[in-house]
Amino acid sequence: MNVKRTVKGYIKAGFAGIILEDQAREEAVMKIKAAVDARKQSGSDVVILARTDSHQALSLDEALWRSRAFADAGADVLFIDALASKEEMKAFCEVSPEVPKMVRKFSSPLEIYYY
Repeated sequence: MNVKRTVKGYIKAGFAGIILEDQAREEAVMKIKAAVDARKQSGSDVVILARTDSHQALSLDEALWRSRAFADAGADVLFIDALASKEEMKAFCEVSPEVPKMVRKFSSPLEIYYY
């Protein structure tokens, strides 16, 4: 898979982290698994951030499902774009609570909520 080759190249170049964005559901999970595998093979500690834009395109439930699948696949950080409320952020934080989250809101530059 091209993701493995790409991640290994970034690791060799000295990158500290990479962001993988989803498109098709199953393909996105496979890409995260491939990136995690490449990291293990390289003996690296590169951070793998899994991002989904499915909240706007499909639904919050789909974005939460994908985030959970990305965490299960080994992503180090989860990112759902454009969460619109504290309630949505809370729902996101409840997905795989041991995995750090990143958010961005359109209503303000950046608001951070702690739960």
